[in-house]
Amino acid sequence: MHSACVVRDTEAMIVRELVEGEWPLWRALAIAASRDSPDAFRPTTEDHLATTDEQWVDIVDSTVRHPRGCLWIAETDDERVGMVFARIDDGCEVADFGAMWVAPSARRAGVGTALLDAVERWAVDRGARILEC
Repeated sequence: MHSACVVRDTEAMIVRELVEGEWPLWRALAIAASRDSPDAFRPTTEDHLATTDEQWVDIVDSTVRHPRGCLWIAETDDERVGMVFARIDDGCEVADFGAMWVAPSARRAGVGTALLDAVERWAVDRGARILEC
C-alpha cells in the first residue's frame, strides 16, 4: 500500500496518492469527469453508475496496493478537483498515465501541472525512463 503522500501542497491545493478504502473519492471524480467530458472517458457515466461498490473497492484498492500502480487526487479547500492514474510496465521502463481530469472550477490554476508532476516524480523514483499517456 502507498502512503498518503502529499506531492504538492500549496495554500490552495494538495495533490496526494489515494490509499485503500478511498474508493468513494475516485468514484465521485470518475463520474464527474465522465459527465463533464463524455467523449474523453471510457467507461461512460452510465457504466460508472452501474458499477457496484464492491467493484469500485476492487478497482481502487488493487491499484493502490500494486507496486507499479498509483492513483492521485487534487484537493482544494476540501473539494476534490482533479484525478490521474499511472502504471509502470512489466519492464519498469515505461510509465503511462490516464484518466486525468481537472474540474472546470479549478482549471488554469496549476492543478493539471501538479498532477503530472506527481506522476513524473513517482515514475522516476521507480526507475521509469519514459512517460506516455
